[in-house]
Amino acid sequence: MRPLLHVGYHKTGTSWMQAQFFAHRQSGFSLIRSRTAEEALVFPHGFSFDARKTRLTFSKWLSDSEGEGLIPVISAERLTGHPDAGGYDSKEIADRLLAVFPEARVLITVREQKAIALAMYNQYIRAAGQCTIEEYLRPTLRGSTRTPWFALEYLEFDKCVKYYRSLFGSENVLVLPYERFVRNPIDFLHRLVEYAEAPCQADFISTLPFSLRVKQSFSSVGTSIKRRLNPIFVRDRALPHSLLASEGGNLRLKRFVATIDRCLPKSIRAAADAKMRRRIERVIAGYYKQSNANLQEMVDFDLREHGYDIEARVPASAAMAR
Repeated sequence: MRPLLHVGYHKTGTSWMQAQFFAHRQSGFSLIRSRTAEEALVFPHGFSFDARKTRLTFSKWLSDSEGEGLIPVISAERLTGHPDAGGYDSKEIADRLLAVFPEARVLITVREQKAIALAMYNQYIRAAGQCTIEEYLRPTLRGSTRTPWFALEYLEFDKCVKYYRSLFGSENVLVLPYERFVRNPIDFLHRLVEYAEAPCQADFISTLPFSLRVKQSFSSVGTSIKRRLNPIFVRDRALPHSLLASEGGNLRLKRFVATIDRCLPKSIRAAADAKMRRRIERVIAGYYKQSNANLQEMVDFDLREHGYDIEARVPASAAMAR
């Protein structure tokens, strides 16, 4: 049984797939905990990582999966790097995956960049972030050599896909858009099952709770409120000296903001969200057009149909006429 490596990206339905699909044996997959995968493949220092020893930590899981006739799957979005750090280690992790699982197939899930940037920023604020959306997307250079930050380049999906194809072979890398999952999740999962050659039980996919949201996002109003309160009530590595922080303070703050969100009229939330999307558009401003054009050459779905900003290709006849 060839393993499947679902490497992300973040905010592309990965949590739902882990909890509602891969976690069930009826799917035809045998899922290992994402934390276990991260501890073995991501966290070790570069000088300490040993591919042979790492393979041994997965040997029983691989053997048990084969014995049960299931496809072993690692689904961990951290394998494409962390957005708040600009995916600085994503290439090194890809190299580690090849060294440990050279026989694997790879799944990469992507999402239109403005939408995924908004979702990533929301998650950053939920954790402990303080930056505005502009500061998050384009951080200042001060201190950049000491601490990695979000980088727009992280969402140039063509570079990631091209590199994984160079490692595992183009036939062993499947790219699927999150938008396809939203529009037709049954077709999305059938495509995945077919690609991985997983023994999914008949009709299992049709029984899944596609309307269930594993992680709820704040509205842009809620995000703005929490950003301002984080320095006061949240203590973590980035905010070790918050004024009124206490054990469980971030959880209580998230519940408080969620309550405010629920009480707000939909019109106010919608207006704030639209304003936030305009701010993101001003920052990105066509940045991903060429990257998406490159990606379009490597995938079998229409990026424009799913709302991706893409550089128009000049017809060969027009180019020759010049």
